[in-house]
Amino acid sequence: MSYLYATGRIRVREMQLLSASTVERMIGAPNAQEAYRALSETDYASLLEKYPNPQSVEDLVMRHLRDIRYELQKMVGTRGPLNIVWRRYDFHNLRVVIKSRVKNLSSAEVKKDLEKNWPAAEQLD
Repeated sequence: MSYLYATGRIRVREMQLLSASTVERMIGAPNAQEAYRALSETDYASLLEKYPNPQSVEDLVMRHLRDIRYELQKMVGTRGPLNIVWRRYDFHNLRVVIKSRVKNLSSAEVKKDLEKNWPAAEQLD
């Protein structure tokens, strides 16, 4: 992938970040439903059908982050400089796996713990 394409793609993604006014609207919303509705005017809108209620906002944001991570990894390659940024998540995942072995946790419990912090891009649906 060319540097120019990657740079242009990143600039487009930057423009899709939540604006200060959207964040202010969400903070000032009278209830969670209204705050959640503010996301319908953002890049998150495409995920609102999959995560329809305000209680799932964390899942929605994590899915969006996974998608961004996957897109960036495709641009720079799996051995790119972005791996340094995500190293802290790798350590978290390693701790979870070790803890699961010590405590004999089920695979469902391990998956839940891993997805809490940052799911790997390879685990995309």
